[in-house]
Amino acid sequence: MRLQRRSVWPVALVVFVFTALSVALGAVTAVNHKIDSVNVVPELATALSPSTAGIVNYLMVGSDSRSGFASPADDPFAVGSEDLGLGQRSDTMIVLRYDSGSGSIALLSIPRDLYVPISGAGKDDRINSAFSRGPDVLVKTVQTALGIPIHHYLEVSLLGFKQVVDAIKGVEICVPHSARDQKIGLILLYPGCYRMDGALALAYSRSRYYEEKIDGEWVIDGTSDIGRSTRQRAFIVAMIKQTAKYAAAHPFETSDLISSLAEAVRVDPNLDLMTFARRMRKVADGVSESFQLPVENARIDGQSVLILMQDSAAPIIQYFAGNGPKPVDGQTPVP
Repeated sequence: MRLQRRSVWPVALVVFVFTALSVALGAVTAVNHKIDSVNVVPELATALSPSTAGIVNYLMVGSDSRSGFASPADDPFAVGSEDLGLGQRSDTMIVLRYDSGSGSIALLSIPRDLYVPISGAGKDDRINSAFSRGPDVLVKTVQTALGIPIHHYLEVSLLGFKQVVDAIKGVEICVPHSARDQKIGLILLYPGCYRMDGALALAYSRSRYYEEKIDGEWVIDGTSDIGRSTRQRAFIVAMIKQTAKYAAAHPFETSDLISSLAEAVRVDPNLDLMTFARRMRKVADGVSESFQLPVENARIDGQSVLILMQDSAAPIIQYFAGNGPKPVDGQTPVP
């Protein structure tokens, strides 16, 4: 069995920034004014599930779409791809389960290489390919392939991450060693603290070939995705705190900060972002739990994919479907 560790930072960006702003400023009027500029996906209205007693599920997606980057100058590291012209792809898919009674939050990571029947396609493929067909297809695929109802949808792009970091004038991150990623040109020349702008933050958070200079030798991060996820979580925590501080210290710039995020967010027509932000306060405080689907590696038609381990996954799926108790095994705290 392989427990897939996926990045959560694009989705955490949306959760934490809206929460931090609402908590730090109580800026309901300002936020509501800017909510009108958030992109709405009309076709999701008919794709989403009807209400489920006791729970509300949000499908939160981090998109690698590069459509917002007008030129290499916008994303000088070309993070995550070799081509700015790539279409819609999803780096992260998470189901957030809100318990209407207790107010508790649980997160379920869906690996993008999970091999499932794609809704309307008449074939099986990686679940990531459903997203490339549209958010409505992804929602329907999650519902039919996993049996989990989806009531709301929220998506944020790479551009949104970059814009928010730039809007708060960078995020300070400290590293214990000099570091680099030669594949994308990331260079941190010395150990210590850096005020990272949006482009550098993208490179640091998404580096897949991260090396550190230890005792005069460059050493590759052998933990792979685990180390990458650790860096991303540390960055998100720093960004949450610094976003809240910046918003409190610069109340007249709050509108620009919210605008920078709203431009890169897409939601379903019925999503109330302020209600969402209020519900996310427990996540911002670290009071939530996360689950990962148990999967195993396989090769199908020459592709490396992940197959759901049905028996092990059943209790988790039933919980997120609102049909079973919280599973005891496989829990990890959300930072």
